[in-house]
Amino acid sequence: MLRKKNIINLFALAATSFFSIQAMAAIQLGGTRVIIDGSKNTGSIVAKNISNDPFVIQNWAEGPNGEMETPIFVTPPLNRLEGNTEFSLSIRKLDGELPEDRESLFWLNVMEIPKAEKKDENTLTLAIRTRIKIFYRPKGLGSPKDVDQSLNWALIRNGNSCQIHVGNSSAFNVNFASISIDKKETDFGKGYISAPFSEQTVDLSSCPNNGQLEANIVNDFGALITLPAVQL
Repeated sequence: MLRKKNIINLFALAATSFFSIQAMAAIQLGGTRVIIDGSKNTGSIVAKNISNDPFVIQNWAEGPNGEMETPIFVTPPLNRLEGNTEFSLSIRKLDGELPEDRESLFWLNVMEIPKAEKKDENTLTLAIRTRIKIFYRPKGLGSPKDVDQSLNWALIRNGNSCQIHVGNSSAFNVNFASISIDKKETDFGKGYISAPFSEQTVDLSSCPNNGQLEANIVNDFGALITLPAVQL
């Protein structure tokens, strides 16, 4: 009998989508982000196999735009995880220059590869990839507190089109779970990241009437923090 085997990659792109993808995955990660302390140059996260079946796990880091060459190394890069067991992934910064006045963003990838089925069966094999953020936080940078005071918002009207401008004067990446204007959630707000010391402008699908902005961000522990409302 002809065997049909398809490999499908599923991606977890942000903290909010992380949970929906993880509901399908056998390998569950112990958080939605890893913070690398610059004073130690290491971080870690627990991966647990919640199924009864063994999986081969492939682990690697990428740059913010998918670059494969980074100073971040994940160990072990490949290992076998038995059913109902867990292990700790170590994420280490190796030699390589990174800015010391701000956080740097990377991505941790964990791909679970299930064992092959019997050759005489038609099977659909899912190789599920979970992707979460890695933040390298240089020594002496401190921790992100009162980041809302470092955000500067502005509404730009140009005829019938509008844009939202956000400035981030802090040294930290601000990871948004949602951004709403006049109680209507924006298309870009879910998973949006405002980079350190950046100025960004994003197109809006429609122009708001009153322009009251409300936002939720994700803190170091993966919890949602509601920021004070801003009148644009």
